[in-house]
Amino acid sequence: MLKAEIQLANTLSAVPGLLDQLDRTLAAMDVPDADAFQVKLALEELVTNAINYGFDAGQTSQLEVALQRQNEDLICELRDHGRIFNPLDVVEPDVTLDVDHRKVGGLGVFFVRQVMDDVSYERAGNMNVMRLRKTLGREGD
Repeated sequence: MLKAEIQLANTLSAVPGLLDQLDRTLAAMDVPDADAFQVKLALEELVTNAINYGFDAGQTSQLEVALQRQNEDLICELRDHGRIFNPLDVVEPDVTLDVDHRKVGGLGVFFVRQVMDDVSYERAGNMNVMRLRKTLGREGD
């Protein structure tokens, strides 16, 4: 079992560094490129949302991204000390509507649900905890 943990400040300027670390970590865990791409996009979306909406202006904090390779599954966990918020409670957008008739927002979490095999949320103490699972190497995903 391979494990890694990445910490970053709750600033958007920290996101490119996170993505660089994810590139190295996912490669070291031998995660296939297509899966790594989807995992990085999902984590970037969730981290960006946590930074943009989870903290008061000027509030400094840390976010943690933990990765664990268990056989053919990659388990990702995002933890933050931001406001209590379960992104899975957001109503899924109606993607059948014409773009001009859709509500703005909500596509990021919808995308995360589409590319990951399992997504869950819990409030553990004073932390938001998002857990993602991706089964690696599945064709057509």
